[in-house]
Amino acid sequence: MTHLIAPKLTLLARLMLALPLLAPAAGAETARAPVAVPFAAIHASSATVGGARVLPTTRTVAHWFGTARNPHNGVTYGFNMAGADPALETSTTVTADIVPVNVVVDGQAFRGTDVVQPVLDSPLFTNQDYTSTPLVTNTLDGTTNHGFTTGGPLSGGNTSNQLEDATMRSQFDKQGTGYHLLLRPVVHDPITIVVPRNLGTLLQTPGGVVAGGVNISWAATRILNLNGSLGYIDPAHLPVYLTNNVMLYSGTDPGNCCVVGVHGATGSGHGNGNQPVQTFAWASYVTPGFFTRSPLGRCRTSTHSATRSPNGPMTRSSRTPWSRG
Repeated sequence: MTHLIAPKLTLLARLMLALPLLAPAAGAETARAPVAVPFAAIHASSATVGGARVLPTTRTVAHWFGTARNPHNGVTYGFNMAGADPALETSTTVTADIVPVNVVVDGQAFRGTDVVQPVLDSPLFTNQDYTSTPLVTNTLDGTTNHGFTTGGPLSGGNTSNQLEDATMRSQFDKQGTGYHLLLRPVVHDPITIVVPRNLGTLLQTPGGVVAGGVNISWAATRILNLNGSLGYIDPAHLPVYLTNNVMLYSGTDPGNCCVVGVHGATGSGHGNGNQPVQTFAWASYVTPGFFTRSPLGRCRTSTHSATRSPNGPMTRSSRTPWSRG
């Protein structure tokens, strides 16, 4: 069953918490202590999964193609972005299918249902004023953060916009025009995934924050399987698989952490150019203090994944060297 935004979304989390706890069966495996991960070894990152050849298809998220010349090397790069060509100054709305995923790692549940409402209340889906900012990062080299300093004007004309809409309008200099790229969230019933013991473990930082660590290859396969098995998945929509305090690691070492956002696309080899191309994103809501001693914004990783997908929906667009995929 599909639910549009409603105050009763938190009922999902309460129902999950109300489930009776089952006593461990005789001979059950002993719970392992979380793997201690030092702050110096933890790096937030994102990844792409799959990829589809760009086609003139209408059976995918609304998108357009453009080019930009890099003045530093003279190379012209092509790109595909969600929405309509900004030159047309029209508005596009993309349905974001929010799929809460409850992940069980070493017997501990990390419930995506618990963070649905905070994500819906975040700048991803609510309108904010981006005309100015009270603070900006204090940095001399663009890399080292020396705290914050007084801000100022930010993006004139974006007085009541979603974050992605304000971002797209700003980068194409379309503030104050009819150009918009809007996300319309639709929340679906939760999915529960139990991670095999050899493919996941608990992670704990020096600050005491515990997260579920999951092998990225295994997790990526689960996401792709969901794309194919959930009946409401629509190529014209953007599915967003939402987890809570779940980190992905590569290989067999949980210390190779932490991927907190994934976006990708899959396509069919048949259709004479009009075959469906399914874009998708996975994002994890992170408790402040997991990555550093200072809080990382709770919705930061969810925001990153959901906004990266519109900027490169097919994941194979050629990008300028200064752009991260």
